[in-house]
Amino acid sequence: MKKFLYKVAVKTHLIYPYRVIKNVKKRGLKDSFRYLFYKISISKPIIKIRNNYVNLELDKILDRNKDLPVILSLSFIDWNVPLYQRPQHIAIQLAKQGFLYFYNTRNYYDFIDGYPWERVYCMG
Repeated sequence: MKKFLYKVAVKTHLIYPYRVIKNVKKRGLKDSFRYLFYKISISKPIIKIRNNYVNLELDKILDRNKDLPVILSLSFIDWNVPLYQRPQHIAIQLAKQGFLYFYNTRNYYDFIDGYPWERVYCMG
């Protein structure tokens, strides 16, 4: 039955709505919207606008914390995963110790846009 529905969708050019429905069932509505907003946010016009805003925010953070040592973490684990791992714990503890800690995420799970590491900075 699935193969038949797929063939009908391809022949009638309804493959995109078919894939959307299939992915919403797989991911759930909340995660599907989060993924959609992430995909929109990485379009070229939005990236230009976002880069200007993000660069201004980064400059503000660096200006407020000129005297703090800076750490940039290139982690392979996203920040908002259900179970915190060692990189998140290290980031939180170093931020509490007075470091300006930037946590880079690859957006495999949480689809954060901008500078997600500011959350670590705010905890310190």
